[in-house]
Amino acid sequence: MSICAALVLLLAISTPAFAWGPEGHHIVADIAKSHLTETTRRHIRELLGNDDLAAISTWADEVRAERPETFGWHFVDIPPNATSFSEERDCYRPDEKHPQTKQDHHNCVVDRIEMFQQVLWHNNESQAKRVEALKFLVHFVADINQPLHAIAEARGGNDIHGIPVSLSTPGDQNHNTSPILRN
Repeated sequence: MSICAALVLLLAISTPAFAWGPEGHHIVADIAKSHLTETTRRHIRELLGNDDLAAISTWADEVRAERPETFGWHFVDIPPNATSFSEERDCYRPDEKHPQTKQDHHNCVVDRIEMFQQVLWHNNESQAKRVEALKFLVHFVADINQPLHAIAEARGGNDIHGIPVSLSTPGDQNHNTSPILRN
């Protein structure tokens, strides 16, 4: 398959949003689950009971309205001319819409993944804190792999708006759309 054909196929099956959405988070969680050791699976069952990673993968988006302090935790803004991630530059982003960001120097997905890993690794944390850490961690691992979630000064792609266009012919029953970026 040519690169052009592969690109067209990828655009045709894309969802009309920049975020993975629930389905994308479920898929990433299922892929992660397939790579877990039996010991890790057991620890997850101890924390989640009958739930699995896919079932909790969208929780962090579902609580954003009640937890506005988590807004910046879903992405990182790395400048295009940067050669690497810089915690000081890329994670401290005060935002007038979210006043709590003025005190949060770990306001990005990279730092939050590390912080929630630490919570999970320490058995002295409460069950509730460890469950919440796992929920955030599963979600953020999917978030950090999303296109645009590491783009500079765009708040994880949230400030980039697309125009949905149909890649189907008029006679197609399946009208797929894909975001096309505006300049």
